[in-house]
Amino acid sequence: RHYLPQLNSPSLMIGDWNLGPTFSQKAFIKICDIAGKYDFWSLYHLFFGLDETETQHSTFKSTRNTYHHLDQVFGCSFFQKHLNSMAIPAIEDVVLSDHAPICVDFDLSANPTNAVQMWPHRLTWILLTIAFTEWPLWLSTYLLTCSSTQSV
Repeated sequence: RHYLPQLNSPSLMIGDWNLGPTFSQKAFIKICDIAGKYDFWSLYHLFFGLDETETQHSTFKSTRNTYHHLDQVFGCSFFQKHLNSMAIPAIEDVVLSDHAPICVDFDLSANPTNAVQMWPHRLTWILLTIAFTEWPLWLSTYLLTCSSTQSV
């Protein structure tokens, strides 16, 4: 509630939230409801046409071999309209982490706005959360890769 009114469009909220449709579902639904009041929605659920209580992909595998969807990508209406694709590899194929990367591609070539004139026509966001379980420190990495439509 505190941060959403401060976000200027276009905005994304991404990361390991430690909750989701498979873990702390009530808290996740509450956050989805609050975000929705500010027109922020789960891009995962929008892209895959799922209810917020559902998932088809696990993004985290615990040391107890439980699987959960904990990593989230929420976007304002601008990113909802320009969402081109989303991919999450199988958690069993993930290397060096207990989290799966979330790859999101936005097509900004149609009707670009002043807010994104400095951005290329295609924006690909890859969320990688790397957790080294041997270390007491958790390391999260977020990569932003950009390319023009000519090179795609």
